[in-house]
Amino acid sequence: KDREVIVSTLDKDSVELNSLVKPENFILVVGNESHGVSPETAKLANKKVKIKIHNIDSLNVAIASGILMHYLA
Repeated sequence: KDREVIVSTLDKDSVELNSLVKPENFILVVGNESHGVSPETAKLANKKVKIKIHNIDSLNVAIASGILMHYLA
């Protein structure tokens, strides 16, 4: 089966995690806090997702990955 490529990014066309429809097969891509994913990697995305946070500048990539994987499990 085809896999969805889900990329965690703050791009303006990203959807909030709680509105993401969970695909059956997917590849999850996350980048580091400073630079995110490369533009080339972002182009591979079928879906772009962001984690809505309040009063925090950024999430550590390990924490963000844990939140994303928990939601998508």
